[in-house]
Amino acid sequence: MVRKFSHLYRLIPLLAIIVFSCSTNRQKVMKESDSRKAFSFYYEALADIEQGFFSHALSDLDSAIYFHPGYSNFYFVKGQVFDILQKPDSSIKAYEQSVKLKSHNPDAWIRLAELYRREKRYGEAAANYKKAVQQYPDSAVFYLHLGECYFRQKKYLLALDRLRDYQQLANPPSLEKKKWQGMTYYGLNENQNAASLLQSYLDKYPNDNEALKYLGLAKFRLGDYDQAISALNKAISFNGMDPEIYLFRARYFMIYNKKKDALEQLEVGLKYDSLNADILFELGKVHYQESRLEKSEQYIRRAVKVKPDYWIAYRYLGFIAEANNDLEEALRDYKLFLQNTFVDDAEVRQRIEKIQRDLTKK
Repeated sequence: MVRKFSHLYRLIPLLAIIVFSCSTNRQKVMKESDSRKAFSFYYEALADIEQGFFSHALSDLDSAIYFHPGYSNFYFVKGQVFDILQKPDSSIKAYEQSVKLKSHNPDAWIRLAELYRREKRYGEAAANYKKAVQQYPDSAVFYLHLGECYFRQKKYLLALDRLRDYQQLANPPSLEKKKWQGMTYYGLNENQNAASLLQSYLDKYPNDNEALKYLGLAKFRLGDYDQAISALNKAISFNGMDPEIYLFRARYFMIYNKKKDALEQLEVGLKYDSLNADILFELGKVHYQESRLEKSEQYIRRAVKVKPDYWIAYRYLGFIAEANNDLEEALRDYKLFLQNTFVDDAEVRQRIEKIQRDLTKK
């Protein structure tokens, strides 16, 4: 019996080779066929795009991707179609897949950088602009946009470096550079430089609400309150939903002891940003000055809940606790404030000494 079938055992390896070879050839033929189908749909999509048939183009591109999912350019063109249709989320996903399949993809980097910047995803935008400037080191506009992205991330020194690179390459540089540079100087607390650059930019573009806002903030820091409020009032006429403008308008009214007007500004600002710790704290301060201690404490505790390291708030919490004769709580708040501030507050130290004396008498 063994002898009868022994020749079959010798044939099995040969049959396996034949079967595997046929299977491999079929897969190869199928892959080549799929690739031809994919590119057939791709070329149809390009023709659709030329004729403005964008929905058909997307359908053709999906078919191309189905038959050849590993080809980067199918996704890149799909991203371009979504760009035309003004669908940034879909466009970003398509470009991201294109880059995933082909990491060295400068055209996709540039489109992603622009889309991320428009969508206020500044960290991701900066990462793609950095790759773009490495590929195209003489392209000035990428440095300008990098400066903006770094400013938005509060990386002010990096922003200044990239804006200087832009100035060296651009001939002539755009006035927009002065805007970003001025706002960056504000971030670095160089308010005179900030005000000068922003005013120069606004002489040409007087209706830029963001530049007006930062000019007002810089002027406020410089103590030019009337010029500050003038700029802030113009800014709010273009963007009435910016809570920071209402905050500084309130501070302006407080300087002139117009507490009712200040409260109105703060309450409007809080409607646009209910988690703004600065507005909550300012509301608490105004109510404290008007001896509305319970309301003051409510706002200040909300500010601390939003931002636990808002150390100046503990100074006022100490005042409120002391006014309510909760001396131990006041002492804790005062000490927490002093431990986390670089300014020597003589008033708070005197209050601490008095409380400690009073507590020892008990």
